[in-house]
Amino acid sequence: MHLISSLEVGGAERLLIDFIKSCAGTPEIPQIVVVMNDRVDRDLAAELDSTSAPTYYLSRPESSRNPRYLLDLIRIIHSHRVSVIHSHNHGSKYWSALCRVLKFDVKLAHTLHDTNIRINPPGVLFHNSMIDVTIAISRAVADEARSLKIERVEQIENGVPISLFSSVSAQPLGTRVKIISVGRLFPEKKGQDVLLRALKRCVDRGLDVECTFVGSPATGDLRTMPMLEALTSSLQLSSRVHFVQGRTDIATLLADASIFVLPSRWEGFGLALVEAMAAGLPVIASNIDGPANIVTDGKDGLLFESGSDEQLAEKIATLIQSPPLADKLRKNGRTKSWEYDISTMRDKYMAVYGRLMIAGRVSQ
Repeated sequence: MHLISSLEVGGAERLLIDFIKSCAGTPEIPQIVVVMNDRVDRDLAAELDSTSAPTYYLSRPESSRNPRYLLDLIRIIHSHRVSVIHSHNHGSKYWSALCRVLKFDVKLAHTLHDTNIRINPPGVLFHNSMIDVTIAISRAVADEARSLKIERVEQIENGVPISLFSSVSAQPLGTRVKIISVGRLFPEKKGQDVLLRALKRCVDRGLDVECTFVGSPATGDLRTMPMLEALTSSLQLSSRVHFVQGRTDIATLLADASIFVLPSRWEGFGLALVEAMAAGLPVIASNIDGPANIVTDGKDGLLFESGSDEQLAEKIATLIQSPPLADKLRKNGRTKSWEYDISTMRDKYMAVYGRLMIAGRVSQ
């Protein structure tokens, strides 16, 4: 049983849906999905509902402690004879732990989806006492988890349905270069402000560029969009910058671009980065954590110093002024992306579930 707090447009949610889709050919370990809260994107829900996995929406108001939701979970566990619960974010981990308290024979897996893990020593003790396997989505996440004394960490890189993106034909570098950046609108982490300032530098040196930011702020965040729009206006980029919210058809949007940029200040992996590589876009990413484990600088992408709009602008200019380099990065990036196909991640997850199920039977 997969347990996730919400089903909004985001990396963990996208990953879960792609994983469930990939399980259609592996019915020997059935998958069930439970979405705890009432924050549900209709398009993502429709996509999830189109799979064969039973899906439950508990519609819990955020922060509610009503015990009825725990009773709902226990009923689902009994109904489907669940032996493993896989939680996908901080809140759902605690609901899975409560299920274990009431049904001690269930095994728990939990995925750490990012670096900058916010957990104190008492939280680590609780985590280690409850979670049987902690899945880290990259080497950077695994290293940080182990440094915090989190036990039983297994590194399994995120996966992408590569075939969905490999059929995309990205735009060539034309007179006006179309840049795209995909990620939650959260500048403190995702660095949209860095890319905006880099765009201004490009324009000032005579380059004809525009940029589409694909993503939305977190639910209830009323500050980020006005801030980004004000920064765009102050840099005199309003005619060149577009903010696209609520879209889940990322492959379609990538097909209308010619360069992809991931300007994050920290990032555990970089699903959007792999998607862009699979779609044949030359990519530029911050030289940090997960992205640096995916991209080899100068071979299948370009890396720049995190936070440096000057260096990012230079990398964009280098690509625009060197079509042979852009072509090389496109070709090598597409080849590299196949290392992160969703089927590889699925098979590793299935191996974890199999071990946990065997351990559960032995302990009974």
